[in-house]
Amino acid sequence: MENKEKRYNCPATGLEVLELEEFTNIDFGNGYYFSVKKIGDSIIYTNNRGNMKNSNVTRYYKMIEEFAESTHIKKPFVEIRDYKDLKGRPTPSQKDIQKKYFSEHKDDYVRAIICNIPDWLSIILRMMPRLVNTSVKKIIVCKDYSDAVQKAVNILQSNSLYEKISFEDITIKPEWCFDDNDFKLINGVIPQKLFYTSFEGISQEITPIKVSECMNKLFEEGTLTNSSYIRVADYSKLSNVPVKTRNFYAELLNNLNKKYNCNPEKSFVCGASGSVKVAIRLYAFIVKQKFIFVDNVEEAFQAINSGKLPSDKKERVIKVNKKDIEEIINLSGSLIWNETTKANISVSKTNPLHQLAATLSLIQDDLIDLRKKEIEQTAELQKSLETLENLTTKLRDSNEETLQLNEELTTTNEQLSTQKKELETAQDQLLEMNTSLEKRVKRRTGKLKKTVKQLNKTVAELDRFVYSASHDLSAPLKSILGLLNIAKIDPDKNNIKEYLDYIENNIYKLEDVIKSLISYSRNSRIKVKKENFNLYDLVNDVIRELAFLPSVDSIEFIVEVSPSQTIVSDKQRLRVILHNLINNSVKYIDTTKLQPKVVIGFEVVDGRYKIYVKDNGPGIEKNQIEKIFNMFYRGTEKSKGSGLGLFIVKETIMALDGKIQVDSIPGEETKFRMYLPVLDN
Repeated sequence: MENKEKRYNCPATGLEVLELEEFTNIDFGNGYYFSVKKIGDSIIYTNNRGNMKNSNVTRYYKMIEEFAESTHIKKPFVEIRDYKDLKGRPTPSQKDIQKKYFSEHKDDYVRAIICNIPDWLSIILRMMPRLVNTSVKKIIVCKDYSDAVQKAVNILQSNSLYEKISFEDITIKPEWCFDDNDFKLINGVIPQKLFYTSFEGISQEITPIKVSECMNKLFEEGTLTNSSYIRVADYSKLSNVPVKTRNFYAELLNNLNKKYNCNPEKSFVCGASGSVKVAIRLYAFIVKQKFIFVDNVEEAFQAINSGKLPSDKKERVIKVNKKDIEEIINLSGSLIWNETTKANISVSKTNPLHQLAATLSLIQDDLIDLRKKEIEQTAELQKSLETLENLTTKLRDSNEETLQLNEELTTTNEQLSTQKKELETAQDQLLEMNTSLEKRVKRRTGKLKKTVKQLNKTVAELDRFVYSASHDLSAPLKSILGLLNIAKIDPDKNNIKEYLDYIENNIYKLEDVIKSLISYSRNSRIKVKKENFNLYDLVNDVIRELAFLPSVDSIEFIVEVSPSQTIVSDKQRLRVILHNLINNSVKYIDTTKLQPKVVIGFEVVDGRYKIYVKDNGPGIEKNQIEKIFNMFYRGTEKSKGSGLGLFIVKETIMALDGKIQVDSIPGEETKFRMYLPVLDN
């Protein structure tokens, strides 16, 4: 089959028959094969081969449902089963499954028709009323395929599915429509059958946004989902449609039809002016629809109910003189000039080439709109380039400051290494002291060993600190410089905004690392400052500081602190702790959950302040909890941030003579609890 599908006309009825390769000769196993076809809009024909005891009824109906969805079968439908190539009989369990399926899907079926029945099946047919739910009415037995498909057509024509429809059957809801004085849009549906749209006024630039909102609300309600519908569009009161709006509306219809698995069989365009007709014809290939132009809505409904489309006028030969051709050439020539005003060239309605002239005129209007937009975009691009230059200057200054900080850190490391050597020398000298002072020497030596161990640890941390900080500071700078070089040589200036976005992201990374370094430096240098302050206000200040983070709008923040709660502690250090813990919860929040939450609470337990931060994010694996407070530790390469946040939290809490604990259930929640002493002000 070409392109996995085959279409032809039914020899008995003339209706279109559709076969799909993936639904032909499907092997159920044990020599049993399944095939299905679509006839017209609402007939499903199955022709299976093999012994019925080897059939899988559950899979059979699953394939029917998938085929109906793939080919847009209108429901309720008629199912024709051809038993010509079947033998044997179904098992009792298969009969029960079929009976249950008919009962649960009674609204999908009009009738079931069986043809080409062999003599051995007569006994089984006597039991059919007990196998099939009464909602399918009754099983019809026909002689052969031709008899069965004719019977199916007669049943469908007498069924309510083919009753005549009228404008009064249309449902119109306020949320599907809007009116902004200059432009009015009305949308309505006859569910699963017809989509009605009326335009009135002049479409402005704001129209695409409002059209998108209304159309999405209509399709979201499922009124056209999984259907082949008829579209009726009333353009009789529409004055003008800008090119931007036409493009947007065409793409919007395509996307909605694809998203909700529906398609317009035919579209009636009512009362359109000559220019609107031209615009619609130009966009026919985009929306992939068959357009039928009628004078009014009443004529559209007459055609729908009669099943007869308005006949097109017969082709006729027209005579064109040299003057006609000159007018078209002049109009065509005006299209190539880079102008933002329309050329004053007109072709009278009596001219045989008037329709062609109208098409060229519409194209000229579109080109003028696009040229004006190009001028606006050029101005915006110039502003972006100026902004880029300013950012480059700021980045150069930031780079110099970063290099200076790196030099200071290197000097500090060298000084500490020297101090380490001096302490080791002092230790050797102390070991040589008088034996009479042995106990005292041992006591002092123990203290010095502890100091040396701490200094060794400090030096190791500083080595790692300098290396990691240098890497985290230089990596974004290298990315920024690389992007700037690409931006300079890229001929397509439309990519400037994308480069600016990448540069901005790297600046934020630099800012995050620098802030972490400053917080670590302040904690190690500045003494604890005791002050009385409102904890509730501090928590809410921190939440507001994080309002710019991605996905923060989807998170519910719950503050379990009394608005009047005051405590005595180091306010600035506590701000750093809360900022890092809440920031961590926001960065790793699980946005797929129904309601992402971050809870901040306070208690007094055993004479100590207990402050906790809890979230329902992805949680932390047990083997990771002991490592998360290490300097520059990242659980995976995909981890966000500098790797200093939780290290700074622990160091700051230790500076306040406190402690921190973590409880986490992977996939459910994580809770950080810190205990701080109650300080006297």
